[in-house]
Amino acid sequence: MGNFNYPDIDWETLAATDRASTDAKFFVACLMDNFYTQQVTQPTRGTAVLDLVITSEPDMVDELLVSEGLGSSDHSMLLWTCQFGKIKVN
Repeated sequence: MGNFNYPDIDWETLAATDRASTDAKFFVACLMDNFYTQQVTQPTRGTAVLDLVITSEPDMVDELLVSEGLGSSDHSMLLWTCQFGKIKVN
């Protein structure tokens, strides 16, 4: 998770827009090639989704809330719950 600053990625279609940087296009390709899921669907700064939660399992994040900024930050806070399973080996 973190602030990735790729405003030119459409997270609904998992595609970089035409005006996206080469880094942003590579980032999307890397996520798709490795079957990672980006969990944030609401804007986190203005109208852009810049703060991301990336998981290797689509159902790993149970609840994700985009909340107001902390202090003087212009980014929204993200709060989420992760689901972890244990495998018991005998």
